[in-house]
Amino acid sequence: MRPVAARSRLGQIRLPIRTARLVLRPPRRSDVSALVPLVADWRVARPTTIPHPYRRSDGEAFVRSQQRQRRDGKGLALLIFDRRTDRLLGGTGFHSIDWRDRRFELGYWVARSEWGKGIATEAAHAVCLEGFRTLRMHRVHAAVVAFNSKSAHVLRKLGFRLEGREREQHRDGRRWVDMLRFGLLAGELRSPPRRASRR
Repeated sequence: MRPVAARSRLGQIRLPIRTARLVLRPPRRSDVSALVPLVADWRVARPTTIPHPYRRSDGEAFVRSQQRQRRDGKGLALLIFDRRTDRLLGGTGFHSIDWRDRRFELGYWVARSEWGKGIATEAAHAVCLEGFRTLRMHRVHAAVVAFNSKSAHVLRKLGFRLEGREREQHRDGRRWVDMLRFGLLAGELRSPPRRASRR
């Protein structure tokens, strides 16, 4: 699909995306100051493929690259904000969109202070729902480093199935670790458990 047509298809998503507790919207340059300290946390970066250390220049490059991806119709990165306070909580989005085969890769990360609150599950569900309903995608896939059991649990809650294991595909410091590959087809998405709203 040509970039203009692909961009038009992405434009069908009504932004920002809102859920019960969250607002998902594309990153802006003004977000970099809040973004960098969260992603620079080694505990956030380690179970993902985010580079570490993560500096302000990395945050600025991320915003530029994601704006370019969106213009080219290849992806749509979204930052996750608290709907009540507008505080940055994490990131997610549609990555590596394949318009011909109607599939994309789901990615997500959440600030250390927000772990265990269902933020990743709620945001990932919203992205998958838009992918299937609005973009008419057929499949979503996601990759998780093998030791990141919490991220794998997020995917399983949403109906993703483990489809493969790539041995020693990711370097974690001095050791090589396996990557788990998950997939979800249209019609398989499960709604996340309801959580009490934060006061």
